[in-house]
Amino acid sequence: MSNELRTAGLCIDLDGAVVTTPLLAMIASEVDMVDEVNLLDRAAEHGELSFARAHRLQMLALSAVPLAEAQRRVRVAGLDDEVAELVVAARDRVRVVTSLPQRWVEPLADRLGCEVLGSLTPDQEQADSVVTILDKGRATAELRAEYATIVAVTSSTSGLSMFESADVSVAFGLQPSPEAV
Repeated sequence: MSNELRTAGLCIDLDGAVVTTPLLAMIASEVDMVDEVNLLDRAAEHGELSFARAHRLQMLALSAVPLAEAQRRVRVAGLDDEVAELVVAARDRVRVVTSLPQRWVEPLADRLGCEVLGSLTPDQEQADSVVTILDKGRATAELRAEYATIVAVTSSTSGLSMFESADVSVAFGLQPSPEAV
């Protein structure tokens, strides 16, 4: 690995890259809404709904999930061992990003020892009205103030905006629709 990459800022998409099971589906199972959440994901992937609209509808569907339960599920989520090892080793230069509510993913920041950024809600105890969906591309671009080289890692089409600001882009397990590319 070059010295440039050893000192790069890393922006890593949470679902599919860091965790091995989609967190939204894990949380949706609490209120028996997995099929509905997955349907909205597919609609966004195929361009039938914007990502923002699909995400807002998902949050509305999951508004009955108590914060403590969402955090419990996040706390026990399986991690990709290799990615988690990288995150822990480089924690001072890693930013993990997700469109899930910030409060839901706080346990991962504790587990990984790095910054984890998520969407903001007016009432941080509930997720029924996401005010600001995290812009993963902007979160990646903000690393530019601290690092000359930025590496972005994602395995979902919702993370492709990260590549616009990155010097090195890594996509794995990604099978985007032609409209998403």
